[in-house]
Amino acid sequence: MAETFELYVKNTSNCEGLPLQVFALLGPKWSGESLALVFDDGDERRRLTLVGWTDIYNGSPCEVNAVHVRWLPRRQPEISGGPAIPQEGFLVYGGNSGVRALDPDGDRKPGTGHLPPGWGYPIVWVALDDVADFPQEVQDVITRAICQRCGEPLPLGASPYYVDEGRAVWLCDTCANPEEGADCAKPRKYPAPTVDRPSIDQLTEWEAEGGCEATDGCWVEPDGRCEHGYPSWLRYMGMI
Repeated sequence: MAETFELYVKNTSNCEGLPLQVFALLGPKWSGESLALVFDDGDERRRLTLVGWTDIYNGSPCEVNAVHVRWLPRRQPEISGGPAIPQEGFLVYGGNSGVRALDPDGDRKPGTGHLPPGWGYPIVWVALDDVADFPQEVQDVITRAICQRCGEPLPLGASPYYVDEGRAVWLCDTCANPEEGADCAKPRKYPAPTVDRPSIDQLTEWEAEGGCEATDGCWVEPDGRCEHGYPSWLRYMGMI
């Protein structure tokens, strides 16, 4: 199960606050003093410097973070803010006063003269399809997967493990191959089936013929895998 964390942003001169929100962590976190992020400005897209913001010393910059998350709904989203259904994307957040996009032509509202010109936000939400809005060095961090058991970042190019029924899980080698007697069972690295699940009668008939269909429709040995990496249905269903 993915680790969760909570985020709350105060109502300050930088931006309107955000009630307590809950996010499920889906990848490693990138952190830095500032982040160059692409923003929509009407018909134009501009890359602005984004910093975290805190209310310390009457408002000051702080560390900014970016991470791949699932935004979890609260019981009453119309009151507590956030989505009505879970949303997956990239969260950019800063201190207890949100984040600030620095822009010489930015906001100059009354009472904000102590703030650098720009725009304040409680958070910035970036859709999965817009990951290219981040600098490449940030993408290299936030698009990596993490182990769903221990939380360790996985190597670039890692692929998920598949348990019965084709459910994908991201695991490090240690969690995927636990010591004998460990609580977690070793998952099988099977891709999700691409054809319909056969009936027991069909499986029995195939076994009598000395073979079995793989989960992609290829014909294989009863306990085999096809050249595309798909196991026999007998193997996939744990019957052999």
